[in-house]
Order: sequence, then structure tokens, then C-alpha cells
Amino acid sequence: MFAVEKKLTRMDMGNRLKVLALVLTLSIITAAQQKPAAKTKTKSGDQLGTHATANLPSEEDVNSFLHETFGYDPALTWKIAGIRPSQAAGLVEVTVQISGPQGQGEQKFFVTEDGKHAVVGDVIPFGA
Repeated sequence: MFAVEKKLTRMDMGNRLKVLALVLTLSIITAAQQKPAAKTKTKSGDQLGTHATANLPSEEDVNSFLHETFGYDPALTWKIAGIRPSQAAGLVEVTVQISGPQGQGEQKFFVTEDGKHAVVGDVIPFGA
């Protein structure tokens, strides 16, 4: 008889975008777990963690970042597995175990030495 229209409010749209971002993040985590890491030969000086840095973020800094990124979802939990220098100069490798309704997985991201940027993905050798 009567058609009922529902307009999406900005809050509804924002919540949908947050859920979409969470789903995409967990999808990436799941996909990354399904593919074995490619083993590459490295020069003895290029092994993980050989770049000394005095600017490792604290666990408190990493938890603050993760809470800012994922804190709106009470079903999502995480545990910091490691914070160490990466094989690339100027980057710190952070490994986190993330658990949620869709499963759990390991997420690795890199933080710049100045602590202003985070990069998600892998560091792979480039060039000869």
C-alpha cells in the first residue's frame, strides 16, 4: 500500500564505510596467510633487522595507532607480536596478531623512523 523510504544518514554511511574497511583489511590478512612467502636470497648485510635504529615505536604507540584504526569495533582484538628494525633503512617492522569474528591472522606493517607514517605490505628487494 504505502512505500516506505529510508534515507541513509551520514552516520549510517560512515558505519557502512567502517565495516567495509574492516572487511577489506581482514580479507587482505586472510589472503596473505594463504600464500606462502617467497624465499629470496639476500646478501649477508641485507638480512631483516640489520638496520639499527634508535626510533623504535613503543608498544604503547603501536596500541594507540591500532586503537585509532580499529578501536571502534569491540569484536576486534590484537596482540603485538614484534617491533624491530626492518631490512629497509628508515623503516621499523611491526607484527600484530589480529582476531575478529571472521577469524584471526598476522598483519605486518612498517613505520617510518619519524613515526609519522605507516605502510602496510611487504618489503622486497629492488634492484641488483
